[in-house]
Amino acid sequence: MNNFYLNLIKEQEKDQELFCVLEDYFRRPHQFRFDDNGNMRAFVYSNTDGNPVLEVLLTKKGRIDKISSQLSKQETKVLEEQIKHAVLDNNGDKIGQVVCFFTGSVETYYRCDHFQILPVPAHAPKSPMLAHSPFLLQFTYPTSSNWRIEAMRCMEQEQRYINLLTLFLHTVITINPSRPTPTWTRGFEQQNSSELRFPGYFYPDYAHSIDTFSDTSDYQQNASIPAKDYYTGIHAFYNTIIAGQHELRIPDNLCLSFEKVRSLSKKDRENFYHACYWLRQAQIASSRSLSLIALITAIECFIEKKQCPACHQERVVALGRCEVCTEPIYKLTESFKDFVEKWLPVVARDQTALSLLYDTRSSLVHGSAVLLSDSHPWIQFEENKQAYNEYSIYDRAYILTKAVLNGWLHGGQYA
Repeated sequence: MNNFYLNLIKEQEKDQELFCVLEDYFRRPHQFRFDDNGNMRAFVYSNTDGNPVLEVLLTKKGRIDKISSQLSKQETKVLEEQIKHAVLDNNGDKIGQVVCFFTGSVETYYRCDHFQILPVPAHAPKSPMLAHSPFLLQFTYPTSSNWRIEAMRCMEQEQRYINLLTLFLHTVITINPSRPTPTWTRGFEQQNSSELRFPGYFYPDYAHSIDTFSDTSDYQQNASIPAKDYYTGIHAFYNTIIAGQHELRIPDNLCLSFEKVRSLSKKDRENFYHACYWLRQAQIASSRSLSLIALITAIECFIEKKQCPACHQERVVALGRCEVCTEPIYKLTESFKDFVEKWLPVVARDQTALSLLYDTRSSLVHGSAVLLSDSHPWIQFEENKQAYNEYSIYDRAYILTKAVLNGWLHGGQYA
């Protein structure tokens, strides 16, 4: 295979897209080759008579290393053209769209360079209450001549936009289940009967992909809020809905935030995407214990770690060993505190609270504790001291995480 194409695919990390093209070209599932230790070494592709003709050798991390081929020159040329056209060529952009839900309403539109938020069409189902109100998020994504690759690119952009909006907006956004399975449901009005249904929200003419952004001429533009008012001060993150106003509240620097993400270095951008992923998992987790772990993990995405040259696993440098138990004393907690204090200086005045946050997270991760709201969900936090303290810890962790991530991206401007 053309080394230039292969190097571009490796550089742009389009391994999975290459695998899609190979699956379609050979029209049969690949096989695996393992080394003597049972580690996966390569993907093997065969022709119609079952004889192996192409092998993709993998690194220890599962990335593409090199390709060994027994295809003829003509077959190689045909395959390379398919790879170039589907994976490497610029085939233009399309618009992906996803139905989102939040507590409030969307009656106006918001447009940025690469995405827009707008109400669902007039004929689409509406929520009879403020909760679970639907709206549309539309975004650009690069197309491909291969339908599987195009679907993956659309899903990747969808996930990134949802994760980033989870941080930048003061609300909880949910979407349709990615892999819906039948579940028992009750009617909104007649709750004394059940029916087995697939969960999900759709309406006539809805499509996951469209050619252009929807027309917004029938809607007014969203009245954005100055970012200083939206973010400044840790308590600003309670600013979700105010009395008498249910419209989605959007900061006027939202486009700028997306531009800052795109301008990050590759490493910083990946760390930021990972942090936003964990923040979203914290929002949608059904367990407060898991949610708290996810919140602290979001911040840990930015803490520098060493990598073992042999196994390539990330590890945290130890300060030494405890004189009593002789176990290593790691500096993760210290690094966590330093990072938070740098991007949210106000917490430096509350060292006890910061230590309590991390200590609680460590207890949950290592299985020595579960928050009372999970182990005893029938106990109301207002009626139990432990439950109240844990609720306070979680509340601080959520606000702190969003404030720190925003502070890091904007250089502490909104801390």
